[in-house]
Amino acid sequence: MLSDSSHRSGGNPASRPTSLRTIVALGAVLALAIVAAVGGTATAADASPKAGSTLNWALATAPLTLFNVTSFSTDTGIVTGNAFMRILEPGTFGQPTTGENTAVESWKAVNSTTYVYKIRTGIKFANGTPITAADVAFSINLHLNKKLASLMALFFEGVKSVKASGNSVTVKLSQPNSNWPYILAGSPGVLYSKADYLKNPTNYGSSQNIPLSSGPYKITEFQRDDRAVLVRNPFWKGKKYKWDSIRFSFIPDAQARLLALQSGQIDGTFAVPNTQINTWQKSPNVKAGSYVSGGWRGFTIDVTDGPFKDVNVRRAIAYATDRKGLTQAGTSGLGAVLDYGLPPLIFLKGVLPAAELNAELKKITQYPYDLDKARAELKKSAFPDGFSTTINVPAESAASVQLCQGLAQSLKQIGINVKLNFMAGGPRFQVIVDHGPNLGIQVIGEAPDSPNPLWYPDLYFNSTHAVPGFFNSSNYKNAAVDKWLAEGIATGDLKVAARNALKIMQTTSLTVPIIPVFSFPGAWATTSGIGGAKSSIGPFVYNQVWIKQIKA
Repeated sequence: MLSDSSHRSGGNPASRPTSLRTIVALGAVLALAIVAAVGGTATAADASPKAGSTLNWALATAPLTLFNVTSFSTDTGIVTGNAFMRILEPGTFGQPTTGENTAVESWKAVNSTTYVYKIRTGIKFANGTPITAADVAFSINLHLNKKLASLMALFFEGVKSVKASGNSVTVKLSQPNSNWPYILAGSPGVLYSKADYLKNPTNYGSSQNIPLSSGPYKITEFQRDDRAVLVRNPFWKGKKYKWDSIRFSFIPDAQARLLALQSGQIDGTFAVPNTQINTWQKSPNVKAGSYVSGGWRGFTIDVTDGPFKDVNVRRAIAYATDRKGLTQAGTSGLGAVLDYGLPPLIFLKGVLPAAELNAELKKITQYPYDLDKARAELKKSAFPDGFSTTINVPAESAASVQLCQGLAQSLKQIGINVKLNFMAGGPRFQVIVDHGPNLGIQVIGEAPDSPNPLWYPDLYFNSTHAVPGFFNSSNYKNAAVDKWLAEGIATGDLKVAARNALKIMQTTSLTVPIIPVFSFPGAWATTSGIGGAKSSIGPFVYNQVWIKQIKA
């Protein structure tokens, strides 16, 4: 999930079979690995809202539409999370689960390339029509429709067929891929009504064509750049939450959101800037806290572009990146410096013995902030006197702006002049998606779509992803890395995946296609009249019925 513009991820062909038991075990082990970190989340005493009450929630940006297939962002997920069932739902740590908010009752891996999903009976859409296997198959096939151009199409590379029969849906893959179960437990697994979509597919998800809901709430109103309104779904058979309705307002300015919270105009938000968490926590009439997000921020460098082809230039940039300073400023001191690269250590700790992990981490090449070493590396390059370049910056992302400004200031001191080209987040992200020539330095903000240790490395280092529609914006290609990715993603042994991730970190650190800077926390804030967030909130909250995480 790109935290400043979009949300996406991808799978990878694999060569070894895996089983349902080992796939579920991946999430279970990772849960043990990071539960302690989430356990420190701030909480507060419950308060009981009155019957008929409305929860007023603020977003930083308005979704383009409420059709996740073509509007793939964190804020879209926040609005639709309480209004749509998922095919599967992610647990706190991303493991695929079933329950009252999933259309699937049970599922199994028949073999390494065939998955069968049994659909729950008696569940209905918000207009009273039954949810069927045909709706589940249709929802998956939406992403395979090339004319529709799903923003999540790359999640489904390797899907050979999706067919409904009776009360089951069978998915066949062209090759084994142990990431597949996680995919339907995220945004790509949102459930839609086949009949509702086919009735009027034009501008589906717009204010004039609101999708039919299936979750505990239904969407009754959506006015772009103004508001969205949800009310209870009368056909929902699961748990009923305290609030009768949820009203979303779109407040781009962070200070305006804080003032609205303090005055009681809104009840809460997840849009707490990482740079201001401490300020929000100290504000009157506000409860605020953080949680482990599993996300990271940093830069990719196009290794095929002009001066960036030179490894000494890339090493110079790495030495000139003040990770500690940028982490302190960009995360209110709550983030972790990513000295070791991708993935963040949260996805490795607890998986391997500490002694083994620490020994392997020492083999990763380090680039501590040192301008003298940066100048020395630049002198070794074909550009000893420096050069000029441009970085596209998503203007509405305060953290990205701060990162780019900090890097530009440091690079100026070693002779690299950086022009910041401020753009809207969507068009800026499209530059990466289109994967045109000369990508140069790109600022990245990413939250995880899967707990697999190789999820991030697959996105950014897989040779097959260095093409339009994918996100290897470094244009990095390495046969050994591709082999480790294929082996690690196919296996059901999380230790193999973790060890291969470490091999990739060691290899890529030598040539610097990416400069990770920090892992950032997630954050929430509510008025003092609301109980705050529960301790079970975690990295995948935006793909869940998140209202259950708000104390009432």
